Amino acid sequence: MPMTIWGENLTAVLCYHDLCKPRESGSWLKVDIDRFERQLVALKKIGTFVRPDALLEPSLLTRSRLNLLLTFDDGFINNLRLGLPVLKRHGVPALFFISTEYMESGEPFWFDRLIRPIEHYCLPGIDLRHLGLGEYSFSPVKGAKRWDDIQLLLEDVKKLDESQDGQLVDRILAVLLPDDHQANNFYEDDRPLNKDELMAMQRSGICCFGSHGHRHRILTKLGDDSLKEELQQSRSILEELLGEPVKHISYPNGNVDSRVVENCREAGYLFGYTIAPGRVSPENDHFRIPRVMVGGFDTTARVLINLARGLLRTGPQAE
Repeated sequence: MPMTIWGENLTAVLCYHDLCKPRESGSWLKVDIDRFERQLVALKKIGTFVRPDALLEPSLLTRSRLNLLLTFDDGFINNLRLGLPVLKRHGVPALFFISTEYMESGEPFWFDRLIRPIEHYCLPGIDLRHLGLGEYSFSPVKGAKRWDDIQLLLEDVKKLDESQDGQLVDRILAVLLPDDHQANNFYEDDRPLNKDELMAMQRSGICCFGSHGHRHRILTKLGDDSLKEELQQSRSILEELLGEPVKHISYPNGNVDSRVVENCREAGYLFGYTIAPGRVSPENDHFRIPRVMVGGFDTTARVLINLARGLLRTGPQAE
């Protein structure tokens, strides 16, 4: 028998990634912590933040106000250091999606390995045509335009390098850091959460966890065996660590298709989250839950506008 969820309750899911100290944001991924707190205050005025289990229990949702589920992708240390104190202060629960290989290894995410040297050295551009990429120029002014320029490089890397953590990134870094400079100090504020830190967040009582894949690989690009391993290994690691079922998965880069959905079901997940805007409704496919994305250049007013627009749209219907 299919599950009945959400009922007539109006529900939306918000998605953040990175958090940073005040006035340090230079990318769409990083939200200034002061701005983040202002956004939470404004959102609490129009809605009630709920735990992810409310998606399984309509009785936990409210009919009188907008229900909001707060999510974070990737699993950064700044979610603990900067985000958790704010969440505690306002009594807001959140669902954190973790890429488990990065949690275990402590290595920075492939995209941060590229972004941080470009920003640290204020590089004006880079020529990567010899690597099958392009010639990239970066705006000299820190802000949305410079981020858009960097994003062009990241998108091209995704197209060429299916694993996003392999030799292509190393070859690009050899160009970015020709003196073989050790850049690990770049990443202390951006590194992944480790196991002890994840468990500390769990003990707070307001942090829940889901999978963001094992290696943060784009799931639609993987072969059948690699896809099964990516989904099952991540869930197994998290369940053993946390001692509780892991029911939720967020698709890296938002990429999902019917094959990925079927494999998620077989791996034991109950809900899958996209990056497509929309509201959560009874007709939604449980494995294509829409989310309203929030980025580093979004003001509080912009978040509320994007949320209102998302509430006018429903996500993909169940198959």
